[in-house]
Amino acid sequence: MRYLSLFSGIGGIDLAMDRAGWECVGQCEKDPAAMKVLRHHWPNVPKWTDVTELRGVDVGPVDAVVGGWPCQDLSVAGRRAGLAGQRSGLFFEFIRIARECNTRWILGENVPGLLSSNGGRDMGTVLREVAQLGMGYAYRVLDAQHFGVPQRRRRVFIVGHSGAPWSAPVQVLFEPESVRRNPPPRREATPGVAYTSLCGLGSGGADDNDGQAGRLVTTGGRVSMCLNQGGRFDGESETFVAATVVNPGRQWNSAQGEPNLVTAFSNGQGDPNFARDGLSFALDTQAPPNVGGGATVRRLTPLECERLQGLPDGWTEPAGSDSARYRCIGNSVAEPCVEWITRRMAAVESSLWRCVAEA
Repeated sequence: MRYLSLFSGIGGIDLAMDRAGWECVGQCEKDPAAMKVLRHHWPNVPKWTDVTELRGVDVGPVDAVVGGWPCQDLSVAGRRAGLAGQRSGLFFEFIRIARECNTRWILGENVPGLLSSNGGRDMGTVLREVAQLGMGYAYRVLDAQHFGVPQRRRRVFIVGHSGAPWSAPVQVLFEPESVRRNPPPRREATPGVAYTSLCGLGSGGADDNDGQAGRLVTTGGRVSMCLNQGGRFDGESETFVAATVVNPGRQWNSAQGEPNLVTAFSNGQGDPNFARDGLSFALDTQAPPNVGGGATVRRLTPLECERLQGLPDGWTEPAGSDSARYRCIGNSVAEPCVEWITRRMAAVESSLWRCVAEA
């Protein structure tokens, strides 16, 4: 099964597709540092740098077109020009190329701000464009923290599939085996749900912030860490900034405006107040440092950022400088989350071909 990758970045989606058994036949990315990473990991795959100049005839028919188009005009942290913006408007190039390649599948990714951009009309436009490809579609907000990586990172994923059954995208994004007849009250988790989520089989969890920014949750030996940007958490941060553990009974602070900060601490006395009931609160960036108990503040390394995204160690080393690596990693996807989707796409595709062969 062949796929074309648009807005490839450092290949987070591509890596997930490859691991699910798909074959990459082309990549398009304009960032020079990200392109170095792509050339290192996919040296024999054709590359393009300008999505507006790429034509379907250059690639030929493919089974899937995938990519996370630019989010800057959709993010709630931006000016919210929406799909009319120069960058996020490149979504229409994504659709054009999908049509020219006569693809059966599309996989699109963007920030949750897409859902509210232009009063929700931009999301309506996205879905209309997918439908006009002759595709059934489904979309869902998934949170990276439920797929084995230590950060809260919510993203909208859109899956489209042409032809029967129109329910194929629903089969990819929604797992009926996890639906319960007696769901717990809002924000009340059960051990079964937590275990399923931590194994990478669950959903995106709660679809709001509800004051949860800055919490670090430990469950079953795993850790979910919230990352902050500019002193706030909006679920759409494109860079890794302040994090993580402090006393749940107090709000401690890190240096204002310092990028890529993380607190690693030990008070040397085994103080149980550092984590109570599995919950600890993260730093914000609104005030000068006021960290006690022998705590130290240091930068997250590029290696740690790669691990936050579920990428292999050293994946972005070809990008060069640390600043380039930070930028590229922050603009990428949480690979385990996407791999869950792409494996389900492959499974549904295989099932469809079996049905055709048996007919």
